[in-house]
Amino acid sequence: MKKVDLSETKLNDEIIQDVVSELLKNHGEAFRFRIERGVGQVASLWRVSDGNESEFNVFCQEYFIADEDELDKLFQRLLLNYEILGGNMLRMKKDLMRPLHLDLGPILPVDMLFGSYEPGAHMQEDFFENKIAFVVMLNFPYYSLDEKTQLSDKWSRREWAMARIGDYYTSRVPATLIQNYVAINTAADAYIDNYNIYMGNLIDTNGEKLFPADLRLISHWGLRDELKSNYADENGIEKQKMVYAVMKRIIDQTIPEKVINSDSYDWNPFTNNFLIILNLLIFKVNQIGVMSTCSTILRHNINLIHTIHKPPTIFNASLRQIWKYHNRMLKNCLSNLYQVQR
Repeated sequence: MKKVDLSETKLNDEIIQDVVSELLKNHGEAFRFRIERGVGQVASLWRVSDGNESEFNVFCQEYFIADEDELDKLFQRLLLNYEILGGNMLRMKKDLMRPLHLDLGPILPVDMLFGSYEPGAHMQEDFFENKIAFVVMLNFPYYSLDEKTQLSDKWSRREWAMARIGDYYTSRVPATLIQNYVAINTAADAYIDNYNIYMGNLIDTNGEKLFPADLRLISHWGLRDELKSNYADENGIEKQKMVYAVMKRIIDQTIPEKVINSDSYDWNPFTNNFLIILNLLIFKVNQIGVMSTCSTILRHNINLIHTIHKPPTIFNASLRQIWKYHNRMLKNCLSNLYQVQR
């Protein structure tokens, strides 16, 4: 693809004024505002690679539209074509981001590359190169916020739409910068989208779990909505305290990295201890030639992997809690085995 020359335009005020004067001579004073602003807009982003002074003049004379009917035809064509382009670009972008936005299994490294890709990154650059952007700038003035505020009561819906088209090309951003922006933005979104808390793995100071085992909430609105939903719950205040403790850990960034988007650890957000979960024992019983699995699969917290603050008293208390849980589950499983064998 042809490289865009981003060097400053050589068009000076005298050249711009000559073009304006010629257009006024051809179309009349009634179009002074549109001519002056349109030519000025095109000149501000015209680069050496777009053409010389003569080519600039020829372009403005050829593509400025004074006739209202012809201008409306251009307006309607732009609406249609931008809808086609924008809609299909958005559809492609959303489809490529499905693995990031939907639960389709583990996110692969290539999913992030596709998710960071912007199909329309080169569209603005291409439209400057083929002059579509300049046609828009020449015929649809850009209005500042102050101007829009002053004129808002006088504008019709159609005039507002035309002013919006005038907002399309106020700068000339290289495609590489657009693509880099999209990649960084996608990475930031992915960080938020994967900042999930497995609520079924939260434990209180007694080692009890208050939430369903399969409940997974995103760190912002998921936790917020869960907090709101527990006002009428019988055990709601304890659940809300736990959610609040999780929120505080996220805000001050003392949350252990290993508990984010992972169900491999039980986590106490109050003390900030987290415990690894292992499927330690699976008993199989042969009864009348049939292999039967113990109904309770022991999931033990057998190893305190990490403690943010770990003075001996806290460590010992956590260790005792682990063994109490271990012994209780072991008794239950052995009791079930005894009943099956008998």
